[in-house]
Amino acid sequence: DGRWSFAAHKAGARYVLGIEAREHLVKHSQENMRAYQVPEDQVEFALGDVFEKLDQLEPDRFETVFCLGFFYHTTHHMLLLNNIARLRPAHIVLDTCIDVDPDTIVFLQTERVAHESAGAVPDAGDPETILVGSPTRSALELMLSSAGYPSVKYYDWHRAGIRRWDELIEYHRGLRVSLVAARKSAVN
Repeated sequence: DGRWSFAAHKAGARYVLGIEAREHLVKHSQENMRAYQVPEDQVEFALGDVFEKLDQLEPDRFETVFCLGFFYHTTHHMLLLNNIARLRPAHIVLDTCIDVDPDTIVFLQTERVAHESAGAVPDAGDPETILVGSPTRSALELMLSSAGYPSVKYYDWHRAGIRRWDELIEYHRGLRVSLVAARKSAVN
């Protein structure tokens, strides 16, 4: 619905580009921006596969990349991070589910593409499902470092003053994390 693009705009971003694979969500996001009178040249939405769309963008155009609620809807984690790193943003803001099993590196499972909160681009073998993966915290940090983002700062949800965790149970149990990763050159 464009809420995070709107938040970035309200926080002072000069330009925001949201990438979404579902057409009705792009349309809904555009409608919301019009309702809030956000200029079309300041917040835009691109329809399509995030990997293809990232490949089409010019480096040094974005200071921060938000990857919110998508990382665990793919198994192409390093492709995604390397595509983002090619753009050379100073920071990546990432919110993702993680796996807490100490014997796991990335927990794999399938999702049904028809489900609104699942991955949207099906695998070649089955047009109705997508293989997805939730990395462990250590695997996530290793992936970020390998992509050039070695400095990782996690948001501490338990210090946020939350009294009711009903809608945030994954954060409460440590099954979902929010973080900011800084590019190596941004750290030095």
